[in-house]
Amino acid sequence: MQDNRELASINGEKITSGEFKFYLENMKELLIQQLGLEISSESDWSTVEIENRKAIDVAKEKALDDAVGIMIQVQRAKEAGITLTEDDKAAVRKQKSSLIQQYGGESAFNEKLKQWQITSSDFDGILQDYKMASNLKDKLVAEDPNLGEVSENEVQEEYDKAKEEVANNALHVKHILVLFQPENGEERDELTTQARAQEALDKVNAGEDFEAVL
Repeated sequence: MQDNRELASINGEKITSGEFKFYLENMKELLIQQLGLEISSESDWSTVEIENRKAIDVAKEKALDDAVGIMIQVQRAKEAGITLTEDDKAAVRKQKSSLIQQYGGESAFNEKLKQWQITSSDFDGILQDYKMASNLKDKLVAEDPNLGEVSENEVQEEYDKAKEEVANNALHVKHILVLFQPENGEERDELTTQARAQEALDKVNAGEDFEAVL
């Protein structure tokens, strides 16, 4: 099932919610590697902190930054007349095959796609975007080593626009709150409450309607 809801747009090109899920998972893995975060379950992202901020908030911000930065570079590459050659496309296919093996094979890869709610073609498109951005950097470095990166101010400007669009977008973030003592007077211990919360999360991840789970 694809999630093509528009999370943000950069100069008319959209970043979908499904694509953002891909960037977010990759950013989570990167933060774990770089910072040595002790994350053993998805819920840990809301309790572990990075510089006095929830790890999940840091991951989301950096993932959006990454998505916006790549999109800007792809747009600049197109403006510069850069296209993917047959060798580039072959390299992307090879990269995809390598990633599939890293994920654990075709079956595990397909599960990843379901989790991100994107198609295999969407995944190809993301890898091609990374390749386009890389080709742009190579071209800029060849012309002038000082222009090897897209201007930080330019990225920040577009990022700020994207954040504003996310804030104003019809896509709203919702939470399921499981209380230790619900309104019906029932009392729950911590383990029971965590189990209820995990059950709700599993239902949402399995595709059940969010409102129904609420």
